[in-house]
Amino acid sequence: MAKNIIISCESCSDLNPELIKKNKIHIFPMPYTIGTKNFIDDGTLSPSQIYEEVKKNNALPKTSAITLGIFLEEFPKLLKKADAVIHISISKELSSCFSSAVLASKEIPNVYAIDSLRLSSGIGMQILEACKLRDEGKSVKEIIAGVEKVRAVTDVSFLIDDLEYLYKGGRCTGLAFFFARGLHLRPTIVLNNEGKMDVDKKFIGAFRKKLFDYIDYRLEKATVDRNDFAFITHAGVDEDIVKSVVEYVKAKNIFADVFVTVASATICSHCGKNTLGIIFKNYSQNAQIR
Repeated sequence: MAKNIIISCESCSDLNPELIKKNKIHIFPMPYTIGTKNFIDDGTLSPSQIYEEVKKNNALPKTSAITLGIFLEEFPKLLKKADAVIHISISKELSSCFSSAVLASKEIPNVYAIDSLRLSSGIGMQILEACKLRDEGKSVKEIIAGVEKVRAVTDVSFLIDDLEYLYKGGRCTGLAFFFARGLHLRPTIVLNNEGKMDVDKKFIGAFRKKLFDYIDYRLEKATVDRNDFAFITHAGVDEDIVKSVVEYVKAKNIFADVFVTVASATICSHCGKNTLGIIFKNYSQNAQIR
């Protein structure tokens, strides 16, 4: 039985530095480009700085997956400090990271790859569960089973202020973009149980005001455990708005804690400025975990 287990993931898990350090998580930073400039998603650039680079270069960010070569190089290094590595990847429907991690695990003993079927803090939710079970002395098999249970109830969604990035990135038609702007539509992007992104409820009106309607909508039919926590994850949303949303969620008194995390370059690249999501465990059998 593995006694010392390292939990790893890509940077798009959107965990804040405090949680990463506290839980001893190994992060694989994803590369991305803006125009002709190359960057590493290691938190060096904030969302606001990423959007400034977009303006300067007149080009959307393009993210790249962690390659098989990087996993083959880095996993053995981790195993020098541990008996096993459990790697939890962004959904295979959104990136090839998982496929590369699986190929690496077939060549390197004691490496285990899990498809989170989620993105952003939805991965982070599963990572923290893995860390908790590891610290409780659970085996690799028990940790994987625990992560899969959490994966099944991880509710991931984001409210988008502007469809420009989704449109330019090819995830939104020109007609939808035209009508959304004209009607001031704020769509909700959700992750389904197959790990794909869908569009859910659309809100009409100012982004700041509709954030609270969005929070209510995501929570009104949810079944949550008072001992659980929630993430508020955002990409370039003003600090005072984020603070007011966090206070609003806390005032509902249905979560033990609410963590704020800043979105990685992956979310920034696809959703753009003023994107905010609530991520939590939803135990409702009728819930549409998307």
